[in-house]
Amino acid sequence: QDPDTSTNTLTLTSTVNGARADLVLSGGATPEPVTVGGALTYDLTLLNKGPAPASGTTLTLQLPAAASLGTTSTSQGSCSASGQTLSCALGALAAGAPGELLADHPAGYWRLGDPVGSTVAQDASGNGLSGSYQTGVALGQSGALSGDSAAAFSGAALITPAAPTLDLRAALSVEAWVRPSAANQNGGIFEKTVAGAANTQFALFLEGGVVQLRGKVESSGSLVTVSGPALALGSWTHLVGTFDGTTLRLYVNGALAGSAAAGALAGGSGTSVVGRLGSGWYPFQGTLDEVAVFPAALSAQRVRTHYLGGAALRVVVTPTQPTTLHTTVSASASEQDPDTSTNTLTLTSTVNGP
Repeated sequence: QDPDTSTNTLTLTSTVNGARADLVLSGGATPEPVTVGGALTYDLTLLNKGPAPASGTTLTLQLPAAASLGTTSTSQGSCSASGQTLSCALGALAAGAPGELLADHPAGYWRLGDPVGSTVAQDASGNGLSGSYQTGVALGQSGALSGDSAAAFSGAALITPAAPTLDLRAALSVEAWVRPSAANQNGGIFEKTVAGAANTQFALFLEGGVVQLRGKVESSGSLVTVSGPALALGSWTHLVGTFDGTTLRLYVNGALAGSAAAGALAGGSGTSVVGRLGSGWYPFQGTLDEVAVFPAALSAQRVRTHYLGGAALRVVVTPTQPTTLHTTVSASASEQDPDTSTNTLTLTSTVNGP
């Protein structure tokens, strides 16, 4: 017999939240002011701060009556118009720039944000291709991405062991954020070597301060090089080199900078090097961050998404009368948004007469 049955029953209450994805919408309108009949361009970027990936992501533009819709382009998804409303279904949006990069399944991804004093460069791809920092690589430097750290190089390098998954000959992409500290330098950013030697497979590097993408063609043994611009000192630049089996392409800050025809690349077993080229050549002077290699050629849209860290939308309209245009843009996703104050944007433009 229980003298007090009031303590025999317990109700447990728990709050279960859905997935949370924090969208951040930004953008602007150019030119300001604009003339009646001229082109007014809205450039918009939608980021997801996480923590969860966003699905069913949409952007909606409510255009004023005095604006005629022209062209629309988006880095992902598609748009449709109904009257003065433009609706864009952008689909999935990974959490942050690293999330977008991981969504494309890199073969190796070295974020270079390892703790100061570490001798191991962790591979964030999940493929276990951790590398070794040589003495002299300075960790804990200010990174290309907010809240992230990077590594400074001045002769020492990061060496990753030979791995079949990096012996890429038919298709590949190599990506990095780069901040050089010496002008006109010859500096290696990333090279996949054969037996540790330079110019044996593919590389991304600076020569005379100018960014270069190079591959060695298997059939001829020739080196095919794509040249880009000279990189600014002390500023971060996003670089991606791709090869799709027939063409090498070099992208700088999300835009195509050059291309060249090439056949299947030579290859074989060999280490990969970050911060210089094989054979000890071309030590990089400056800071590197977010270095990745992919077993496929990233599309131009995915390259731009990696650069921005999210989705991009460009809309061109034509003002039809002198006025002040107010265009409202809103973003949403299927997941709960913990801060909806960043989901809406109003763009104001002054339209002058001819």
